[in-house]
Amino acid sequence: GGDTRGTPTDASGEKPTADNQDEIEGRRHCVRVERAKTARSTCRICDEQVLKDDLRVGMDAFSSGRTMTLWSHASCFLKSVTVEYASARRGKCKGSGVAFVPGDIRVCFEVAAHKTWWLPREAARFTSLM
Repeated sequence: GGDTRGTPTDASGEKPTADNQDEIEGRRHCVRVERAKTARSTCRICDEQVLKDDLRVGMDAFSSGRTMTLWSHASCFLKSVTVEYASARRGKCKGSGVAFVPGDIRVCFEVAAHKTWWLPREAARFTSLM
């Protein structure tokens, strides 16, 4: 096989191909783990440059009327992950769409004050790639 560094990977570990690209893009997942293609992005957690070939995490966020990707170093991203119990019937897992019920453990991914909530099994699919 060829070099897959820098190839976006979805939560199931699938690499986009001509056959599955639309399926992957249509999913609810909004987190990407990849090697930086250039040194032009800045970590939205520590405000330092993400160097070419560094492992980075991109989280999609809606801002200024459009969806944009907020990049961070993989290590900064992992340091910002928090876990808590759901206290009310509010929200759904960003990965599976399953509603949280009081007492559920939920994982928070946060980049640049943008938070998404995940069930542990869904969050593990991304953190295991780092």
